[in-house]
Amino acid sequence: MPIIIVIHSLPLLNNYLIKYVLDNLLNQSTDLDYLIEFICKHTLISKKWSEEIIPKLWVFKPIRITNKTKQSSITKWLQLTHRYHIDYQVSTSGIELYQHEWVDKMKNRIVEIHYTNPILSREPISSFVNLRLLAINADLNFTLQQLPLLKLGLPNVTYQLSITHRNDMSSSDADQIFNSDSIFQMVSISSVYMQSIPNTSVLGSNRLTDLSLSSIIPANDLLLILSRSTNLERLNMVSVTMSPDPSLFDIVLETIEAHLMGTLKKLFIKTHYTTSFKSLISLYNAIKCEDADIDITSVLAYQSEKQTLKYVIDNRCIQSFHFKSPLNSFENTVMEDLNLLSGWKDKSQLKSITCSKAIDYSRYMKEMVSLTSLTVDQQAQTSSLSTEQKEQDCLNSVIQMNLPNLVTIGLSKSDRKTTKPILNIDTNILMLNNSLTCITLFYCNLSELIQLLACNHPTIKKLSIENLRYLSTMVSLVPSLRQNTTINCLEILSINSVGYVPHHLRISMNTFKIFVDSLCINRSLEKFTFPINHSALIDSLSQKELDKVLSNNSIIKTIKLILGSSNPPHGFDQIIQMFHKYSINFNLD
Repeated sequence: MPIIIVIHSLPLLNNYLIKYVLDNLLNQSTDLDYLIEFICKHTLISKKWSEEIIPKLWVFKPIRITNKTKQSSITKWLQLTHRYHIDYQVSTSGIELYQHEWVDKMKNRIVEIHYTNPILSREPISSFVNLRLLAINADLNFTLQQLPLLKLGLPNVTYQLSITHRNDMSSSDADQIFNSDSIFQMVSISSVYMQSIPNTSVLGSNRLTDLSLSSIIPANDLLLILSRSTNLERLNMVSVTMSPDPSLFDIVLETIEAHLMGTLKKLFIKTHYTTSFKSLISLYNAIKCEDADIDITSVLAYQSEKQTLKYVIDNRCIQSFHFKSPLNSFENTVMEDLNLLSGWKDKSQLKSITCSKAIDYSRYMKEMVSLTSLTVDQQAQTSSLSTEQKEQDCLNSVIQMNLPNLVTIGLSKSDRKTTKPILNIDTNILMLNNSLTCITLFYCNLSELIQLLACNHPTIKKLSIENLRYLSTMVSLVPSLRQNTTINCLEILSINSVGYVPHHLRISMNTFKIFVDSLCINRSLEKFTFPINHSALIDSLSQKELDKVLSNNSIIKTIKLILGSSNPPHGFDQIIQMFHKYSINFNLD
């Protein structure tokens, strides 16, 4: 049953409450066609609604208009918002704004502009008086010096730059990005060889708050950028190559500790350089981040085994952390059981952790009184079946503890490519817990999903599965969904066969039919994410069936479909229109 009928059946609602309900329904999506369909449908209810309710609606988030947005949709939206005086904002992406007449009519509504390889010399950015964000996504086929906005630096605008390309970045471009006069607050550079900047005295920007690097960069330039960008709040460095190579990565950690420990809120570093354990622990004790993770993929150096084993991390600021077993980092079997969780002095502030399955994390769970989310990292090697059982027992023990604040448990990717994940969620043990509300699994066999659905756990409302694996067929999924009455949100991001599946069965599996059949028997799902294969058959019969399902639907609110190809199956446009028709918040990935 469409939502509109439910609302219309409550004439005693005052205008304020009706507006509150409609605002929430309207803001399920920023898709332009969804918004148009919503407004058109609700203006048909009554003249009073059109005059007193609709004009007071507000689209909270900026509407996204891209180079794929239909001109007819933009025109229709302009007509509707002008007629009903609806308040809204706009985010544009991949559009040369000077080429479109509609821009003048929306100019004061545009708050975000996203450019790809822009030619901004022909566009007066300063004319967008309410602009809040200007983001540039570029390769190295143009020079930053072409951009006149570099000299503008409008005070209320956040400037964001993202560059990705396997090529050299000239010293002049690097200077424009990182010098003290740079306008950029957010910078992301990956797969780039950065040339050395001659005038290092100007390096470092007080405006820079967010830096992400995955490139080759002169060592001296990197250290100066880090030491002089004193307002940096988020730092992400993944496999950065420094030239020349440092003998130890300590110099980078020491620079961060000396100059950024008070401003950083989020820190992630992954490096292949040798690092001393002492410098690593020193930084963890000093920084004030809520979220910190330093992944050393090479050797951790240390001087004294005795002193190293006495380490302590005393940091009450860090709330999110990835506890790894440094098994692969120490060249000493005596240290193989050393992990950062055992030396963490006060665990009461930790709220979200990822923990290696090689660590007996169950020993420390009751100390983590604020913990809401635990993800078990399965990538550590398991030496024997007995060890594997201990790891499963550890997970089972945590679930049985029924910790009141722990609401999410997840299992991450495993190194082992088998039909059975190393760890699994035992539904018998799960039923002993009445605090968990969400389970996330990187791998899940169809049989395990069926068990999770069949148990109808009273508190678990969300299941999220990265990779659902089946042996020969998916037909048993729909009956298991019919039996479940407790899950509100089901996310399945991909479906893959395990072992040999005859080619004709793999081709004939119509994931769109499975999707429609799942909605037909839906008893509790409000949010549903499901993958649609390229060979999915979306014929007129399937469309009619879906239309019938949605017309009688009073439960499903949000649908996200994952396409396995950049080319949607034939008939997909009609499906999108159908979602808009019934005010379903629809997303496509």
